Amino acid sequence: MSSERAIIPSILACDFNEVREKIAIARAFAPWVQLDIADGSFASPETWNSPENLTECEQPPQCEVHLMVEHPEAVLKEWMDVVQRIYVHIEATEEMEKIISQVAVSTVEFGIALSLDTPIATLKPYIDRISAIQLMSIASLGSYGSPFDERVYEKIKILRAQYPSVTISIDGGVSTKNAKRLVDAGVTHLVVGSAIFSEADPRAEFEELCAIVGI
Repeated sequence: MSSERAIIPSILACDFNEVREKIAIARAFAPWVQLDIADGSFASPETWNSPENLTECEQPPQCEVHLMVEHPEAVLKEWMDVVQRIYVHIEATEEMEKIISQVAVSTVEFGIALSLDTPIATLKPYIDRISAIQLMSIASLGSYGSPFDERVYEKIKILRAQYPSVTISIDGGVSTKNAKRLVDAGVTHLVVGSAIFSEADPRAEFEELCAIVGI
């Protein structure tokens, strides 16, 4: 997985029409998008969650999926068939070893996502077999526009100090106001949802974020 800096627009939607519309917007300027998938249990509210629909998209950018679902191992194969990168929450499964083994024999990149209050120490059994960590920077999963929680800065610094080569992705409340500080703390990928798609000109917002972090 690349350690280069990236701004990745995130798409959280209740139906595929919205997903398709936002993919069409993002592909004009973004190499990657992230699809946020919530099951209504691990994270609420429930979102669109039918990976086979992605075959209907015309020339989509590369896609990563953020699975905010209980027992992600049950749906992993469906997503592996249609995306290039998968993040699974460590809090949502007792089968992380099985998941890592399954993804390891594919071409799909794999990362572990940590909720805001989950200790970095939980990564220790897996860190040498993955190359990306997604840290949540909001207290509540599954909703656009949740407030950024500054407690994540210390977590980023600790993670970067312990694992200098890992790709660190940050998700939740990222905007032009905090992007530079996040990169300075050690973040590699900034996942941005409402700060891009709520703007009248999403491309201009994306390009401003890229300029701020030196992409």
